[in-house]
Amino acid sequence: MGPRPGYLWPDVAPRDMKLSSFVVAASEFGYAPCETGNLADGIEKIVLYGLTERVDHAARQLPDGRWTSKLGLEQEDIEHNTPDCVSGGVYGSVLQFLARIQATP
Repeated sequence: MGPRPGYLWPDVAPRDMKLSSFVVAASEFGYAPCETGNLADGIEKIVLYGLTERVDHAARQLPDGRWTSKLGLEQEDIEHNTPDCVSGGVYGSVLQFLARIQATP
């Protein structure tokens, strides 16, 4: 995740782990900040986590309202019921929800 080799990172976003940089990067893919992680028809959401203003983890909302994320670079994806299920510890707390209109297939 983030501005590392092998990850897609827009040229317009600073190449650091700051929340503001992730918001700029996500905006290039149609995401904008939103208030909650509540499921909404026709909307895709992601959530960014961190201990301060540094992003340390992210999750993506699934169509059924659950969330999916990867715990570490080499680990398998997990599913969790709410964004708070992985809050705390090394990943920190929810810093920002982002949403975009769902892409059509």
